[in-house]
This record gives sequence, C-alpha cells and structure tokens, in this order.
Amino acid sequence: METRQYRLMRRLDKLWRLVLPALLVLLVMGPAYPTGLVLAAPVFVVNSPSDLGVQNSPYNNGVCETAVGSGICSLRAAIIKANHYPGGGVTIQVPAQTVGSYYQLAILPAGIDDETTGDLNILQSMTIIGAGINQTVLDGGGLDRVLHIASGVTVTLQGLRVQNGALSQALQNGAGIQNDGTLTMVDADVSSNTASAASDLGSAIYSQGPLTLTRVAVHDNIGPANGGGIYISNAAAAITASSIYGNATTGLGGGILCNVCALTLTQTSVDSNKALNGGGVYIQNSPNVVIKSSAFTNNTADNGGGLYNAGSTVNLVNTTFSGNSSNVDGGAICNCTANSIVHLYNMTIANNQADADLSGTGAGGGIASYGAGAATDFANSIIALNYETALVSTAYQSTYGDCLGTITSGGYSILNAINPAACTVSGSIIQANPLLGPLGFNGGPTMTQTLLAGSPAINAGNPAGCMDNTGATLVVDQRGRARPTGLRCDIGAVEYAPYSLYFPFLSR
Repeated sequence: METRQYRLMRRLDKLWRLVLPALLVLLVMGPAYPTGLVLAAPVFVVNSPSDLGVQNSPYNNGVCETAVGSGICSLRAAIIKANHYPGGGVTIQVPAQTVGSYYQLAILPAGIDDETTGDLNILQSMTIIGAGINQTVLDGGGLDRVLHIASGVTVTLQGLRVQNGALSQALQNGAGIQNDGTLTMVDADVSSNTASAASDLGSAIYSQGPLTLTRVAVHDNIGPANGGGIYISNAAAAITASSIYGNATTGLGGGILCNVCALTLTQTSVDSNKALNGGGVYIQNSPNVVIKSSAFTNNTADNGGGLYNAGSTVNLVNTTFSGNSSNVDGGAICNCTANSIVHLYNMTIANNQADADLSGTGAGGGIASYGAGAATDFANSIIALNYETALVSTAYQSTYGDCLGTITSGGYSILNAINPAACTVSGSIIQANPLLGPLGFNGGPTMTQTLLAGSPAINAGNPAGCMDNTGATLVVDQRGRARPTGLRCDIGAVEYAPYSLYFPFLSR
C-alpha cells in the first residue's frame, strides 16, 4: 500500500520528466532575452562624434559599441542598437561636444533608406537627450535629412539641435526631420535645413504623425518646399512656447503649413517668415485650428502676410498680428478661399500692410475675407492702424485700410479705417484710433502692443466677460496677466496696466 509521501514523490518525478526537456531546449536554443522576461531598457552614452555604424557587434545585445570590445559608441551605432533592442525604450544620452565638433553625418545615402547609410533612421521607440541646443548638435552635413522616424514609433528628442539636413532627391520630405510616428521635442532647435524641389514638403520638419513641440525654435530653414519651417499632414500638432522664425519658401506656408491637421499653437512667436501665400502660417482643409496667446510679426507673402486660410476653420484668441505685409491682399490675414472660416476673440491686428509693393493690386491691410462661403467674425478685438494703398496723382501711396470683403462684428470691437467701396462690416463697432504703443516685449513670452492711457479699448469689452472659442471666460490676456484688471475686460489682446509703462518688471 502506497504511503502519502511515496505518492507525492512519484508526482514530482513525473513533473520533472516533463519540465526537464523544455529547460534543456531553452538553454541550448533559447533567445538572448527569454520571452516574458521584463528587462530594464539600457541607457547608451555616446562617446564619439564620428559617424560610425555597427560592424561586428550583435545588434540586439544591449551594448552600444561599433565593434565587439571597441568601447566606441557613436550616435549611429547607438540608434542602430536601440532599434533592435527587444521591447525598445532605450535612452540615448548625447553629451556636449567640443567647440566646432558636431555629430555630423558622413556616410552617403546608398539609395536604400536604411539605418546604415545616409540619415539616421529610428525604427523603434526611444528617447534621445542632449546637453543643450548649443552643446549637442546633430548635423546632416548637407548629405541627407538628419532623422527619419518610422511609423508606429514614439520618440522624444530633448536638449539638442538638428541642422544642415538636405533633401538630395525630389519627392522627399523633412530635410531636418521626417516624422511618420509620434514625435515630442522639448528644449530643442531645428535650423538651417534645406529642401531642394517644389515637390518636397517641409524644409525643417515633415510630420504625418502626432507632433508636440515645447520650447522649440524652428528657424532659418529654406527651399521651394511647401512648409518652409514645418509641414503637418493629416495629423495633430501642439506647439507651445516656441519660436518659428526666419524660414523662407517660394511655395506656401513660410513658417508652418497645416494640411488637414488639428493644430494648436500657444504662446508661440511666428516672426519674419516668407512665402508665396501664408508668410507665417498656411492652413488648408483643417476643421479645427486654435491659435492663442501668440504673436505673428513681420511675416511677408503675396497674400496673407501673417496667415492664409484655405477652406479651414481657424480660431484666434488673445493674439497679436503686427508688422506683417502682403504684396496683394490681407496684410495680416487672408481668409480668401471658399468655405474658409475665421473667428477672432480679443485680438489685436495693427500696423500690417497690404499691397506692400505699392502696385495698386491689393487691399485689406488687416483682414481680407472673400470667397463663396467664407466668413470672418470678431469680438472684443482691435483691427486698426493697418495700411493698404490709394492712387495719389500718378503713384500709389500707403493709406489706412483695415479690411477687404465682408466681416462681421460680434460687438465690442474697434476699427478705424473702413473703405466702404472695398469692405462691408456688419454688426456694431467703435470706429476710433485705439491708441496703441509700439510692438515690443511688454511681459509674457511674445511681443505685444499695449494700450496707451486714454485708449477707447480700456474697460470697453463685453460687460458679460470676454470669451474664447469654447465660450469660456478669458481670465488672462496674451501675456498671462489677469483679465480683467478693471471693471470690464479691455478690447484687444492685452489688458491695460498703467504701472507697467514705468515698471516693466511688474508686468512679467
């Protein structure tokens, strides 16, 4: 008769006979990282500025080196190793270089867009952290774009600069970065990248996946590509506390081109960009774009010096347009295509110029709004001190002219120059000089034009409260200062604060 202990021993023996063969298979043939084992992703520290690939080191062993035992971890090798690390999630640290020493691409593209030649291809989710935009510089060397992020991949780039990328062939996109995945950039710079053909898209960044930019400068990128700075296609983008400046294209959208995108632009400066249409931003076929607490300044184009809207719905809140110009229509904004909608809330649109080449071919220094189904409405806003031209004797000269086409006031707004032959304004307005100070830094992250003492805009906003595009009451102005500061909110992007004229630090 079997005892209880004997029966238990027989069961353990059977179990062991079943488990042992499986253990032997794992030991002999198993993967480097057994299935189901959760490993902490490694941190690779780049220690060489040379553009070296991986030569005879396993791609997936979790050790950054160009060859076994070399101890050399180049940026390309780090990305290749991170691409193949099981599960992804590798962090790559790219330290500061010595002065004049960049992480520069040197391996010519070989006709196949892979990770070993040309641009740096990111095929798996990872984070790349630099030491700052002037210390960690990823340089394309004019050979190829700098970074290409694959579809389905999530990447964070922080504390670095991406520069001197180039599109060497037609029908390429994103000379600095092509994002087909999900890209977040923080405290970064994308500059001096060049597109080569009108068929290219995005001289600096082309994004057809979610894009988030926080404290990022995109500047001095050039080429004939639509989207001189950034081209966003069929994707969401959130750009915050950033600067888009000095970008130029002979195509559309000098700073940003938003095509079928959900764009939110907040506390961002769009300055001194140039394009055929939409010097600052060109928006097309996009159902919901929100721009708030930002500044569009000194941008130039044939139409829509600051912004061109083509068949989209654009909401602008607490934002200043100043110093923008167009050779034809809409010095600040051209809402000039069928079914284009622009809503303006507590805006300041001043000192912009249409027909800047004085040819007599354009009008609407502040806003041009026309086309079947196009509509522009505004509330608690200043549209004043803008310029177009008039024929004086035998030459065209600048004269005040705020609008072209048809625009609708929701009340509590100031215009001061309406040519009834060119512009129809429906709804109530205050027709007066708003008494604005010059464009400058008056507190907050972006430039503004403050109200001067005695301005008719002071305490003249909607007594029920100034509201944004969602119907929520605005509690701050463009600078982030409390709104209202008096009995009622002020008209325009900035609340009046007399002491800030004498003690500017109090307004910051």
